[in-house]
Amino acid sequence: MALNAWDSACTKLELDDEEPELEQLRRIRDRISQFRGQLKAHARTCLPSAFGFVSIQTLRDPTPEQIASTMASNRQKVSDLKETFWYTTPENTKIPDSMYRNPIIQNLLNVHWFGDGTHNRAFYFSGLSLLPLITIALILSAVACAIDEWKTGRFVGVGFERTHYAARFNRFLKTLQQWKEFSATQDHDLATELQTDLLRNARATMSSSPDSASEDGDVDDAARMAAFTANQV
Repeated sequence: MALNAWDSACTKLELDDEEPELEQLRRIRDRISQFRGQLKAHARTCLPSAFGFVSIQTLRDPTPEQIASTMASNRQKVSDLKETFWYTTPENTKIPDSMYRNPIIQNLLNVHWFGDGTHNRAFYFSGLSLLPLITIALILSAVACAIDEWKTGRFVGVGFERTHYAARFNRFLKTLQQWKEFSATQDHDLATELQTDLLRNARATMSSSPDSASEDGDVDDAARMAAFTANQV
């Protein structure tokens, strides 16, 4: 993946092919891992308020019965959310135009790419009017990983590693692509509307526009291409 990022950077910058130094590859690899870890950390923070998971550490004067009941409730939530968390109301998937409309998706996009201290990540979408499906798939994968942290009933950290979540990312992306194709045949193209809404809403939360943020040139190209590559998992 680091070599792919290096090759992409050279192509984008119209540079002659050259072999990267080991330290340069290490920097790219570290940035990719950092990018995924930060996204998962944001998902982890959002999860309790989004879906109601309760840490037994927050129970007041917990009894064995309360602990057991809380853990059972958390396990049930994991089971219930596994294939529905992306709906506006996960317990009711029959509501029209609710697929991929859960607020946590917009929240993570806003915070991770358009929030303060995100190293000009909004620049990655400069010139676009639709949020790429691969970005949505990556967000869904991060949320899925955060949900997995509660599968025992207690919070147990799970690494957002490519080896463990690439297959799930690919399933999310394939489903999104199929939905996009289906929506294009309908009178109401909900997939395109979703992509438009997510990107427009995220830009509206910024303190400055993506174009003005991109002019300061603080992001090095290796970091930018590493983030591009990480975005595809």
